[in-house]
Parts: sequence; structure tokens; C-alpha cells
Amino acid sequence: MNIMFLLRYDYNRKHGGDLIQAKWYESELTKYKNCHVHYADHIDTNNSAKKKIYYSLVFLFNISMIYEHLFYLKKIKYGKVIIVPIMQPNSNNLSSKNKLKYIYRSIMNWKYPIIPSNNNARELIDSAKYFIFLSEKEKVGFGSEYGFQEKNSVIIHNMSTINPIKGRRIKFLILGRIEKLKNTIESINCIRDVYPDIKIYIVGNINEKHYKYVSKFRSIISKDPNVYYLGYINDREFISILLQRTKVLVNLSLIEVSPLVDIEALNHGCKVITTINSYSHLVPDKNTFIVDPTNKPEIRETLKQFDSYLAENLDYDKGDQQDIDFERMFRVLEVE
Repeated sequence: MNIMFLLRYDYNRKHGGDLIQAKWYESELTKYKNCHVHYADHIDTNNSAKKKIYYSLVFLFNISMIYEHLFYLKKIKYGKVIIVPIMQPNSNNLSSKNKLKYIYRSIMNWKYPIIPSNNNARELIDSAKYFIFLSEKEKVGFGSEYGFQEKNSVIIHNMSTINPIKGRRIKFLILGRIEKLKNTIESINCIRDVYPDIKIYIVGNINEKHYKYVSKFRSIISKDPNVYYLGYINDREFISILLQRTKVLVNLSLIEVSPLVDIEALNHGCKVITTINSYSHLVPDKNTFIVDPTNKPEIRETLKQFDSYLAENLDYDKGDQQDIDFERMFRVLEVE
């Protein structure tokens, strides 16, 4: 069985949770009845080899590329469509502003415009046989934005795997792209306000399009000897080791989907401060602290709660493991 994974056009340049999620699905699907997974983005539309193949299933990852997805589907032969929205709260993909973005991207990448309309979006959603949501909140948000009527769907939370080691020497870790949307500089400043001399480790790809923001970030890491930027790391095993050595993960992104990084950190035994602006299924508890990323007093008060915890000499403490129920997914998708 041939399966197409259709992702956003820049998935190879800007690695994110959607690509990691797709890789998980691929690893499970390829174990199931000799499925063969093909990856594509919208620039592949003239790939004659891919156009000759019949795809029994097409997974559409990331609903923000809704018009490009529809454009690509017209170029290939396929059976069932499965939509994995991975959407952000209040994304307004059908707004006039986002439609202009679609037109601009299509001209820049394909030299001719994709003309978006609400009818196009409706056509794609109505053509889908199944939907996979990351949380109940995402499902409700999708229904509100796209007028989604209940069809075959399943909720599959993100998950991660772990290989225990000992020793938590990293007090604070910020993991994600370096850009304004991820609130990187503000995260550093909030930690600094409460813990002036503590070491902060940062991992992530720098979004060079945000020149002023990136320049300010580089200035901070050059002047503060206790801020360590480790660069972009595309090694899942190394990221796992970092998380196992971390006490607190800080994710103050201004907007998120259902953050994979939070799930991974919790499963590796970290405490997590995360944004309220997401479709996460997580709820506040002894390890999860959900805050408004723009409310600095609230963030500082949350950080102060870790005084004694940061002073402890902890070995590795396994978090609550969460597993994707792939068998349930297969039953819902009727991949028989």
C-alpha cells in the first residue's frame, strides 16, 4: 500500500512538531501490511514519478496549508484523505489576510497564484474521509473555524519515548525556534528577573527573517556568560538526553498547536511551564504550570515556586508515559 504524507512547503527547512509527528506515523504504518510512505510538499507538483503512483491514503498535515494541499491533490491519484490539522487557536486561515499570504507564497514558490476561496477550503474538508486531532480542544476549535460536522475522527495525543539516564544538571531549558512568536528573549528575561545568575540552556533553529529580534538574541547570549545557546540540534537521541538532564522546560510561546515539546519534557521527568495559548490536552498539576505568556508577574511568581526544587540534587525521575494508540487509529481509518 502506498501512502502520501503531504506537508507544508518548508518542512525540510523548518523542522517542527508536525514533521516529528509524521515520522511517528510513518514508523507505525510501515509495520502494518507493508505500507510504503512517500513524503511531498507542494513544490513536488511536477515530480512525474510521484504522479504515476496510486496512493491508497493521503495524510494532510497542517491545516494552515489548506489551499496548497488542495492544489497538490489535483495532481495525484489517490483514495482516502486523512486530515491531521495540527492547528493553532484562532488561526483564522480563512481570513482575507491569510488568503493574501497564500497568493504571495504561491507566486514566490510556484511562479503562479493559487486563488483561495472558502469554497476551496470546504471542498478539501468535505473530501476527507477521516480526521486525527491532537486533543478535544483542537477538535472543538476546528469545528468552530471550519464548520466541521462530526465525521469519522479520532483523538490521538502526542507522545514520546524515553531511555533513562541519571543526573539533572540543567536548571532551565528553552527548546524551540528562535523568533518573536516563540517568545525566546522574553523567556530569558523572565528567568533572569527571578534567578539572576542561574544557567539557561537554549536549543533551536534561528529564524533569520526576524532580523531585529535575532540580533537582540545574539547580543544577549554574547553578553551573558550564563546563557548557553547550543544551536539547532536535529538528533532525537541527543534531545532526549538533554531533557533527561533538565529540571524545568520553559515554553512561553505566544501561540502553539498541541505542543509536542511539553509532552516530551513531561515524559522525561521535567517540570514544564507552558503557554495557555494552545490546544494542548494538558491540565495544571504538580509538574505542569500553564501561564499567560504575556503576563510577566504571573510568570515570575510561577518561577519562584521552583526555589527548593532547583536546589535539589535529583537523579532521573521517569515521567508519566503516554502512548499513541496506533491500533485504535488503524481501526478508525479502516486500513484493513
